[in-house]
Amino acid sequence: MIREFAKADGSIDQLFGNHTSIVSSLSTSNPTQVEQFYLNTVRRNWFWANAVNALDPRLLATATSRGWQFDGIKRFATRASLSARMIVSALSTDSKQPVIAVVPSDRPGIHFNQDWDNMGQRQTDSSSVTFEQVLVRPDEILTSIYANDSPIASFLNVSKQLNHVNIYLDA
Repeated sequence: MIREFAKADGSIDQLFGNHTSIVSSLSTSNPTQVEQFYLNTVRRNWFWANAVNALDPRLLATATSRGWQFDGIKRFATRASLSARMIVSALSTDSKQPVIAVVPSDRPGIHFNQDWDNMGQRQTDSSSVTFEQVLVRPDEILTSIYANDSPIASFLNVSKQLNHVNIYLDA
C-alpha cells in the first residue's frame, strides 16, 4: 500500500508508513496497554506520529511524584501537529536511559514549531516539537515485554526499513 500511495504523493506514503510502523511497534508493550491503544485507535480514529529521534538527546525526562516531566525539544516529528497520539522518547535525567511514552498530542506544554523546510515531501511537516513541563502519567510510559534484540523487535525494525524502501522506490 505504501508504494501505491507513493505513486500519487510521496508525503502520503510516508505519513501512512509512519502511522502503521508506530501502531505495529505498540504490540511490544504490555497487553493492557496494547489493548487500550488499539481499541482507541479504531474507535477514535487516532492518527499516530512520533517524536523519537534517537540522535536528538535534547528532550529530558525527570521523575516526579505524579509520573514524569518532559522538557526540551525533538526534531523531525513527522506530522505530529495533526496526530492524536505521539510516541515520544526522552532521556532520564537520573539514569540517562531512554524513557518512551505515549502522549496525547494536545497535552498542555507541547508546542509544534512549524519549522520544517518543506523541500521535497511537502506534506510531511516534519517540524520540531518543544515540550515545556509536559506531565507524562505512569500509565503512559511504554513498558516493553520484549528485549531489544528479540525476534519480534528485530522484525519491527526490518518492517520500518521496508516502509522506507517503498517510499523511496516510488517517491
